[in-house]
Amino acid sequence: PLLGVTLPRDQLYLESYLGSGGFSVVFRGIQARTGKGYAVKTIPFAPAGTPLNAQQKAEACLHSRASGHPNVVKIHKYFLHHHGGVEYLILVMDLILGPNLHELINSGFLVNKPQYLRHLFGQMLGAVVYCHEKGIYHRDLKPQNFLCSADLTTIYLADFGLATVEPFYRHVELGSTAYMSPEVTHCTDPTTLIHAPSTDVWSLGVILITLSTGCAPWKSAAMDDIDFQVFATGPVARLSRHPMPLPVEMLVRRALQCNPRERISLGELRAAFLLLDN
Repeated sequence: PLLGVTLPRDQLYLESYLGSGGFSVVFRGIQARTGKGYAVKTIPFAPAGTPLNAQQKAEACLHSRASGHPNVVKIHKYFLHHHGGVEYLILVMDLILGPNLHELINSGFLVNKPQYLRHLFGQMLGAVVYCHEKGIYHRDLKPQNFLCSADLTTIYLADFGLATVEPFYRHVELGSTAYMSPEVTHCTDPTTLIHAPSTDVWSLGVILITLSTGCAPWKSAAMDDIDFQVFATGPVARLSRHPMPLPVEMLVRRALQCNPRERISLGELRAAFLLLDN
């Protein structure tokens, strides 16, 4: 319903549809005064006092706090806008014109490009490390939430819709199943505390497999997924149907320890990755 609308604040004209996810819709917005394009995320604002309302406000606040890093999509402002009897939370962000990482992987562009892969994943690590240093845990790291510049040289972390400042949070299934850690997928006790930094490390480990092989190693880190079951219980844990360079596989194994207490930390992951040769 907002397509073609001009937001009075800054005279942003919502010119075209870019995408959607969950409750949100993202438009390409054009500022009337300058002609500059922005990505404008519109979210129907949940009633005050509800958990969803708190998470929506957290998304705007935490994304803004993380915007100081060159590999995080910059959010310029956020505000509320009423239209058609509905109140929307509006996030005005930099417009990133390239594909997302999921699309780039599926295109085959990364095949036999180890230096380029290292360049991209290094930027991704930098963005997540910066967030953690700010006390922000993303909880939905996946290729779809990393956007590429038009020239494919720079990558940006996006979508803080599930982000938290709580290093430990009560169990709830968050994120995409292929990149979700086993302590999240296996847990049935809602009082269990999940360590948010460790879940981000797990997700990065799965992303590194996906970058290296062209496909995710499993659909879900659960024992009813045969690929994960072989990985978790086999005498020699198989990480992927496709071969990876041995140093990468050894590093990924440290990130994909099923017990989060035995999992490599984010700082250790980044330090070890930077020591890898091409």
